[in-house]
Amino acid sequence: MAFRTIQREAIEIYEQFYDILEKSDFSIPTFLAFGAALQLLSYAYLPPRLSAALPLLWPGYRLVRSGIGSRDVFKTFFTDVVLGKHSTKLPNSPNGVVVFVLGARLNHPFGKLSPGTTPLDIVFKDMWREAEKNREKWGYLGRTATLADTSDNEGTTTVWITYWNDLQGLHEFAASAAHRLS
Repeated sequence: MAFRTIQREAIEIYEQFYDILEKSDFSIPTFLAFGAALQLLSYAYLPPRLSAALPLLWPGYRLVRSGIGSRDVFKTFFTDVVLGKHSTKLPNSPNGVVVFVLGARLNHPFGKLSPGTTPLDIVFKDMWREAEKNREKWGYLGRTATLADTSDNEGTTTVWITYWNDLQGLHEFAASAAHRLS
């Protein structure tokens, strides 16, 4: 019983915070500085040979993984890809389809690690869960994956493109409890 509770809590924590750090959150010089700091710490606390070998392990791993992937030894990322040109048909609706763009911008230098960002992330995830739960009631058709624009050095813009059967359903979503929290 206790194991199931701990397992459930661990899954909940993972689902809430798995995307807190992404490669787009910091610039290349920042990641290089993190790597240099970790290398200095490894020199201070690990035997010299092990500390010198650590930076070589990652490129070695990537090289071996690329070699195996290019030889198609195991199932690759492209196994289920359907080649060719395809189009999607949206369901027929007498009123058409409503496309709603929802976005947020983080201008803090720490990006998603800035104060107040984690509660905002939780609110957005709760909004999408509520939209999925009330799909039939509100006419929610779906959304894109999170789209992030990091083309400038000033911040990160996050965008979701959502699709609805009608404007009334979108208004009901906007009046929902989870959406009002945001």
